[in-house]
Amino acid sequence: MLSPSSLFVLLVFAAGLQVQGQRISQRKCAEFKEETKLLSTGIALTLDPDPIVFESFNCTKSVDLIVGGEDAKPGEFPHQVLLGWKVDRNGTLVNDFKCGGSLISERFVLTAAHCLKYGVPQIVRLGELDLTIESDEEFDVGIEYIRRHPEHRFKFSYHDIALVKLNQTIPFSHYVRPACLWDTIEMNVTAV
Repeated sequence: MLSPSSLFVLLVFAAGLQVQGQRISQRKCAEFKEETKLLSTGIALTLDPDPIVFESFNCTKSVDLIVGGEDAKPGEFPHQVLLGWKVDRNGTLVNDFKCGGSLISERFVLTAAHCLKYGVPQIVRLGELDLTIESDEEFDVGIEYIRRHPEHRFKFSYHDIALVKLNQTIPFSHYVRPACLWDTIEMNVTAV
């Protein structure tokens, strides 16, 4: 029979193995989820109540599929980014945003390979809600490199995926946070 302390050590070891055995996407999603943790305290309606601590996570909620559409709310899609190309407009360099992507970690964005038909973008904008209104939440980051799927061809739609590595680590906030990648076969097709 194992002593309680030996059982505890065994459980901690087993939990460590489970975490080590997870896919990177599972580990990162759990890590990002922890950053949104909210603690609440409740008290049972008894004569001698002990406080009960509840954990909840302030991740963005899934949204019904778009029908008719409506304006996004601040922080509703914190993983969405814009890919920008520098263009000359009357002697002034401006950002021309032609594609989007999803932030998937502190340094990487997932996008469509067909976006590269415009050439290589120079910046990624994060925290943007409305291009016509400047806000304190939006900021631009440079690109270290882009890797397009090796079998992608611009004249076909297959393998239409690319990975963008940012040139710096991104600070997360309510307005900028990575999407979690699916790591199971089950899919929720009623929400995005």
